[in-house]
Amino acid sequence: MPSKMKITHAFSKTLAAIVLLTVSPQAHAADLSGGGYHAVQVDAGLVKGLGDGTYGQLGTTPAGAPATLTGLSGITNVAAGGFSTLALKSDGTVWFLGETTIQHTTAHGTPNPVSTPVQVAGLSGIDVIAAGHRHFLALDTDTGNLYAWGHNGSGQIGNGSLLDVVTPTVVLTGVAAMDAGDGFSLAVKSDHTLWAWGRNTHGQLGLGDTTDRLSPTQITGVTAADAVAAGGQHALILLTDDTVLATGNNTFGQLGLGTTTSTSTPTAVPGLSGITTVSAGYFHSASIGSTNQVSLWGRNFEGQCGGGNSSAVNYT
Repeated sequence: MPSKMKITHAFSKTLAAIVLLTVSPQAHAADLSGGGYHAVQVDAGLVKGLGDGTYGQLGTTPAGAPATLTGLSGITNVAAGGFSTLALKSDGTVWFLGETTIQHTTAHGTPNPVSTPVQVAGLSGIDVIAAGHRHFLALDTDTGNLYAWGHNGSGQIGNGSLLDVVTPTVVLTGVAAMDAGDGFSLAVKSDHTLWAWGRNTHGQLGLGDTTDRLSPTQITGVTAADAVAAGGQHALILLTDDTVLATGNNTFGQLGLGTTTSTSTPTAVPGLSGITTVSAGYFHSASIGSTNQVSLWGRNFEGQCGGGNSSAVNYT
Protein backbone atom coordinates (compact mmCIF):
# COMPACT_ATOMS: atom_id res chain seq x y z
CA MET A 1 0.00 0.00 0.00
CA PRO A 2 -0.36 2.08 -1.88
CA SER A 3 0.22 0.31 -5.19
CA LYS A 4 -0.59 3.47 -7.10
CA MET A 5 1.80 6.30 -7.86
CA LYS A 6 1.14 9.93 -7.05
CA ILE A 7 2.73 12.67 -9.09
CA THR A 8 4.33 15.24 -6.85
CA HIS A 9 2.19 18.37 -6.94
CA ALA A 10 3.36 21.55 -8.61
CA PHE A 11 2.76 25.12 -7.47
CA SER A 12 2.09 26.29 -11.02
CA LYS A 13 -0.98 28.45 -11.47
CA THR A 14 -3.79 27.99 -14.14
CA LEU A 15 -9.17 26.93 -15.18
CA ALA A 16 -8.65 23.62 -16.55
CA ALA A 17 -9.77 21.59 -19.31
CA ILE A 18 -9.39 17.95 -19.94
CA VAL A 19 -6.43 17.26 -22.17
CA LEU A 20 -5.44 13.76 -23.16
CA LEU A 21 -1.83 12.62 -23.31
CA THR A 22 -0.05 9.33 -22.90
CA VAL A 23 2.90 8.66 -20.63
CA SER A 24 5.40 5.87 -20.44
CA PRO A 25 4.53 3.23 -17.81
CA GLN A 26 8.22 3.29 -16.92
CA ALA A 27 8.06 6.95 -15.84
CA HIS A 28 8.11 7.31 -12.06
CA ALA A 29 6.36 10.24 -10.38
CA ALA A 30 9.13 10.63 -7.81
CA ASP A 31 11.60 11.40 -10.59
CA LEU A 32 10.04 14.76 -11.46
CA SER A 33 8.67 17.62 -9.37
CA GLY A 34 7.52 21.17 -10.06
CA GLY A 35 7.79 23.90 -7.44
CA GLY A 36 6.73 27.50 -7.21
CA TYR A 37 9.01 28.76 -9.97
CA HIS A 38 11.36 25.85 -10.67
CA ALA A 39 11.37 22.17 -11.60
CA VAL A 40 13.73 19.32 -10.77
CA GLN A 41 14.20 15.83 -12.16
CA VAL A 42 16.18 12.74 -11.17
CA ASP A 43 18.43 11.45 -13.95
CA ALA A 44 20.63 8.41 -13.20
CA GLY A 45 20.98 9.43 -9.56
CA LEU A 46 21.74 13.06 -10.34
CA VAL A 47 19.34 16.02 -10.18
CA LYS A 48 18.65 18.32 -13.10
CA GLY A 49 16.79 21.58 -12.63
CA LEU A 50 15.64 24.70 -14.35
CA GLY A 51 13.72 27.86 -13.53
CA ASP A 52 14.21 30.41 -10.77
CA GLY A 53 17.12 29.77 -8.42
CA THR A 54 16.94 33.00 -6.42
CA TYR A 55 16.92 31.23 -3.06
CA GLY A 56 19.46 28.58 -3.99
CA GLN A 57 16.82 25.96 -4.84
CA LEU A 58 18.85 25.06 -7.95
CA GLY A 59 22.17 25.28 -6.15
CA THR A 60 24.65 27.29 -8.13
CA THR A 61 22.90 26.39 -11.38
CA PRO A 62 22.13 29.48 -13.48
CA ALA A 63 18.42 30.20 -13.70
CA GLY A 64 16.67 29.32 -16.94
CA ALA A 65 18.68 26.65 -18.73
CA PRO A 66 18.40 23.02 -17.52
CA ALA A 67 21.55 21.95 -15.70
CA THR A 68 22.77 19.34 -13.23
CA LEU A 69 22.79 20.46 -9.60
CA THR A 70 26.19 20.08 -7.99
CA GLY A 71 26.73 18.14 -4.78
CA LEU A 72 23.89 15.65 -5.20
CA SER A 73 24.34 12.01 -6.22
CA GLY A 74 22.63 8.72 -5.50
CA ILE A 75 19.27 10.52 -5.58
CA THR A 76 16.07 8.50 -5.93
CA ASN A 77 13.36 11.09 -5.26
CA VAL A 78 12.96 14.87 -5.51
CA ALA A 79 10.36 17.31 -4.21
CA ALA A 80 10.19 20.96 -5.23
CA GLY A 81 8.58 23.41 -2.82
CA GLY A 82 7.69 27.04 -3.15
CA PHE A 83 11.31 28.21 -3.02
CA SER A 84 13.18 25.03 -2.10
CA THR A 85 14.23 21.57 -3.23
CA LEU A 86 14.34 18.34 -1.23
CA ALA A 87 16.27 15.33 -2.47
CA LEU A 88 16.12 11.79 -1.12
CA LYS A 89 19.21 9.61 -1.39
CA SER A 90 19.23 5.84 -1.80
CA ASP A 91 20.59 5.54 1.74
CA GLY A 92 17.40 7.10 3.14
CA THR A 93 18.89 10.49 3.98
CA VAL A 94 17.25 13.77 2.95
CA TRP A 95 19.05 16.79 1.50
CA PHE A 96 17.93 20.41 1.21
CA LEU A 97 18.49 23.44 -1.02
CA GLY A 98 16.77 26.82 -1.12
CA GLU A 99 14.89 29.13 1.22
CA THR A 100 15.93 27.65 4.52
CA THR A 101 12.92 27.76 6.77
CA ILE A 102 14.53 24.80 8.52
CA GLN A 103 17.35 27.02 9.75
CA HIS A 104 15.29 29.85 11.22
CA THR A 105 16.54 30.74 14.67
CA THR A 106 13.25 32.37 15.53
CA ALA A 107 9.72 31.71 14.35
CA HIS A 108 9.05 33.20 10.90
CA GLY A 109 12.60 34.49 10.71
CA THR A 110 14.36 35.95 7.68
CA PRO A 111 15.10 33.32 5.00
CA ASN A 112 18.72 32.29 4.67
CA PRO A 113 19.29 31.02 1.09
CA VAL A 114 21.22 27.75 0.86
CA SER A 115 22.80 26.92 -2.50
CA THR A 116 24.98 24.01 -1.33
CA PRO A 117 23.07 20.81 -0.46
CA VAL A 118 22.83 20.22 3.28
CA GLN A 119 21.63 17.05 4.97
CA VAL A 120 18.45 17.38 7.00
CA ALA A 121 19.48 16.33 10.49
CA GLY A 122 17.56 13.67 12.33
CA LEU A 123 16.23 11.79 9.31
CA SER A 124 17.24 8.30 8.19
CA GLY A 125 15.46 5.37 6.59
CA ILE A 126 13.18 7.76 4.67
CA ASP A 127 11.29 6.41 1.64
CA VAL A 128 9.05 9.31 0.56
CA ILE A 129 9.42 13.11 0.71
CA ALA A 130 7.10 16.03 0.00
CA ALA A 131 7.60 19.78 -0.14
CA GLY A 132 4.84 22.27 0.51
CA HIS A 133 5.16 25.98 -0.04
CA ARG A 134 7.43 26.39 2.99
CA HIS A 135 7.06 23.17 4.95
CA PHE A 136 8.24 19.62 4.41
CA LEU A 137 7.20 16.03 5.07
CA ALA A 138 9.22 12.81 5.14
CA LEU A 139 7.85 9.29 5.53
CA ASP A 140 9.52 6.11 6.76
CA THR A 141 7.22 3.48 5.30
CA ASP A 142 8.80 0.70 7.37
CA THR A 143 7.74 2.30 10.64
CA GLY A 144 4.88 4.43 9.32
CA ASN A 145 6.37 7.48 11.03
CA LEU A 146 5.61 10.79 9.32
CA TYR A 147 8.02 13.66 10.03
CA ALA A 148 7.27 17.35 9.47
CA TRP A 149 9.28 20.56 9.74
CA GLY A 150 9.49 24.11 8.40
CA HIS A 151 7.06 27.02 8.39
CA ASN A 152 4.03 26.49 10.62
CA GLY A 153 1.93 29.64 10.40
CA SER A 154 -1.27 27.68 9.70
CA GLY A 155 -0.53 24.57 11.74
CA GLN A 156 0.72 22.61 8.71
CA ILE A 157 3.39 20.89 10.81
CA GLY A 158 0.67 19.27 12.92
CA ASN A 159 2.36 19.53 16.33
CA GLY A 160 -0.40 21.62 17.92
CA SER A 161 1.39 24.97 17.68
CA LEU A 162 1.94 27.82 15.23
CA LEU A 163 5.70 28.15 15.72
CA ASP A 164 8.13 27.14 13.00
CA VAL A 165 9.82 23.77 13.54
CA VAL A 166 13.53 23.49 12.74
CA THR A 167 13.97 19.78 13.49
CA PRO A 168 11.91 17.05 11.79
CA THR A 169 9.26 15.90 14.26
CA VAL A 170 7.04 12.80 14.15
CA VAL A 171 3.48 14.09 13.89
CA LEU A 172 1.60 10.95 12.85
CA THR A 173 2.19 7.18 12.88
CA GLY A 174 0.85 4.32 10.80
CA VAL A 175 1.15 6.43 7.63
CA ALA A 176 1.37 4.87 4.17
CA ALA A 177 1.09 7.93 1.90
CA MET A 178 1.14 11.71 2.27
CA ASP A 179 1.48 15.07 0.52
CA ALA A 180 2.14 18.71 1.40
CA GLY A 181 0.19 21.64 -0.05
CA ASP A 182 0.34 25.38 0.45
CA GLY A 183 0.07 25.59 4.23
CA PHE A 184 -1.63 22.22 4.76
CA SER A 185 -0.79 18.52 4.91
CA LEU A 186 -2.59 15.27 4.10
CA ALA A 187 -1.82 11.68 5.07
CA VAL A 188 -3.28 8.26 4.35
CA LYS A 189 -2.85 5.65 7.06
CA SER A 190 -2.29 1.97 6.35
CA ASP A 191 -5.92 1.34 7.30
CA HIS A 192 -6.93 3.65 4.39
CA THR A 193 -8.24 6.41 6.65
CA LEU A 194 -7.49 10.00 5.63
CA TRP A 195 -6.02 12.67 7.92
CA ALA A 196 -5.53 16.41 7.38
CA TRP A 197 -4.16 19.47 9.16
CA GLY A 198 -3.09 23.06 8.55
CA ARG A 199 -4.70 25.81 6.50
CA ASN A 200 -8.38 25.23 5.70
CA THR A 201 -9.57 28.58 4.38
CA HIS A 202 -11.23 26.98 1.36
CA GLY A 203 -12.21 23.64 2.88
CA GLN A 204 -9.14 21.92 1.42
CA LEU A 205 -8.86 19.68 4.49
CA GLY A 206 -12.20 18.08 3.63
CA LEU A 207 -13.50 18.34 7.18
CA GLY A 208 -16.81 20.00 6.34
CA ASP A 209 -15.76 23.47 7.48
CA THR A 210 -13.15 26.18 6.88
CA THR A 211 -11.40 26.11 10.26
CA ASP A 212 -7.64 25.50 10.39
CA ARG A 213 -6.37 22.46 12.29
CA LEU A 214 -3.15 22.46 14.31
CA SER A 215 -3.04 18.66 14.69
CA PRO A 216 -3.80 15.74 12.36
CA THR A 217 -7.56 15.26 12.20
CA GLN A 218 -9.34 12.30 10.64
CA ILE A 219 -11.69 13.02 7.75
CA THR A 220 -14.79 11.07 8.60
CA GLY A 221 -16.56 9.31 5.78
CA VAL A 222 -13.37 8.53 3.84
CA THR A 223 -12.35 4.96 4.66
CA ALA A 224 -10.85 3.75 1.38
CA ALA A 225 -8.15 6.32 0.62
CA ASP A 226 -5.09 5.09 -1.25
CA ALA A 227 -3.17 8.25 -2.19
CA VAL A 228 -3.52 12.02 -1.91
CA ALA A 229 -2.44 15.13 -3.78
CA ALA A 230 -2.34 18.50 -2.03
CA GLY A 231 -2.43 21.61 -4.20
CA GLY A 232 -2.53 25.32 -3.53
CA GLN A 233 -6.02 25.43 -2.02
CA HIS A 234 -7.55 22.09 -2.96
CA ALA A 235 -6.93 18.37 -2.58
CA LEU A 236 -7.49 15.20 -4.57
CA ILE A 237 -8.01 11.81 -2.96
CA LEU A 238 -7.43 8.58 -4.88
CA LEU A 239 -9.54 5.72 -3.58
CA THR A 240 -8.84 1.99 -3.60
CA ASP A 241 -11.48 1.51 -6.33
CA ASP A 242 -9.46 3.82 -8.61
CA THR A 243 -11.93 6.71 -8.43
CA VAL A 244 -11.18 10.24 -7.18
CA LEU A 245 -12.61 12.61 -4.59
CA ALA A 246 -11.92 16.36 -4.50
CA THR A 247 -12.31 19.11 -1.91
CA GLY A 248 -11.42 22.77 -1.46
CA ASN A 249 -11.26 25.81 -3.69
CA ASN A 250 -13.01 25.35 -7.04
CA THR A 251 -12.89 28.88 -8.43
CA PHE A 252 -11.25 27.66 -11.62
CA GLY A 253 -12.92 24.25 -11.83
CA GLN A 254 -9.87 22.53 -10.34
CA LEU A 255 -12.06 20.05 -8.45
CA GLY A 256 -13.38 18.68 -11.73
CA LEU A 257 -17.00 18.73 -10.57
CA GLY A 258 -18.37 20.51 -13.65
CA THR A 259 -18.95 23.70 -11.64
CA THR A 260 -16.92 26.45 -10.02
CA THR A 261 -18.53 25.99 -6.59
CA SER A 262 -16.08 25.20 -3.82
CA THR A 263 -16.73 22.47 -1.25
CA SER A 264 -15.34 21.48 2.14
CA THR A 265 -16.54 17.88 1.83
CA PRO A 266 -14.72 15.31 -0.33
CA THR A 267 -16.87 14.87 -3.43
CA ALA A 268 -16.61 12.29 -6.20
CA VAL A 269 -15.15 13.61 -9.45
CA PRO A 270 -17.53 12.44 -12.19
CA GLY A 271 -16.16 10.65 -15.21
CA LEU A 272 -12.91 9.52 -13.62
CA SER A 273 -12.33 5.78 -13.25
CA GLY A 274 -9.40 3.43 -13.53
CA ILE A 275 -7.14 6.15 -12.12
CA THR A 276 -3.65 5.23 -10.94
CA THR A 277 -2.15 8.65 -10.24
CA VAL A 278 -3.39 12.08 -9.12
CA SER A 279 -1.64 15.43 -8.92
CA ALA A 280 -2.73 18.88 -7.73
CA GLY A 281 -1.20 22.16 -8.86
CA TYR A 282 -2.00 25.52 -7.38
CA PHE A 283 -5.21 26.00 -9.36
CA HIS A 284 -5.27 22.96 -11.65
CA SER A 285 -5.30 19.17 -11.41
CA ALA A 286 -4.15 16.08 -13.27
CA SER A 287 -4.66 12.34 -13.27
CA ILE A 288 -3.23 9.31 -15.05
CA GLY A 289 -5.43 6.36 -15.94
CA SER A 290 -4.66 2.67 -16.22
CA THR A 291 -4.07 3.10 -19.97
CA ASN A 292 -1.45 5.80 -19.25
CA GLN A 293 -3.79 8.54 -20.42
CA VAL A 294 -3.34 11.94 -18.75
CA SER A 295 -6.28 14.22 -17.95
CA LEU A 296 -5.88 17.85 -16.84
CA TRP A 297 -8.44 20.35 -15.61
CA GLY A 298 -8.71 23.67 -13.73
CA ARG A 299 -7.16 27.06 -14.37
CA ASN A 300 -5.71 27.23 -17.87
CA PHE A 301 -4.96 30.93 -18.36
CA GLU A 302 -1.30 30.19 -18.95
CA GLY A 303 -2.02 27.05 -20.96
CA GLN A 304 -0.89 24.66 -18.23
CA CYS A 305 -3.66 22.24 -19.10
CA GLY A 306 -2.44 21.97 -22.68
CA GLY A 307 -4.69 21.64 -25.68
CA GLY A 308 -2.89 24.39 -27.54
CA ASN A 309 -4.91 27.22 -26.03
CA SER A 310 -5.58 29.05 -22.79
CA SER A 311 -9.33 28.63 -22.67
CA ALA A 312 -10.89 28.21 -19.26
CA VAL A 313 -12.68 24.90 -19.59
CA ASN A 314 -13.87 22.77 -16.71
CA TYR A 315 -13.47 19.02 -16.67
CA THR A 316 -16.83 17.30 -17.28
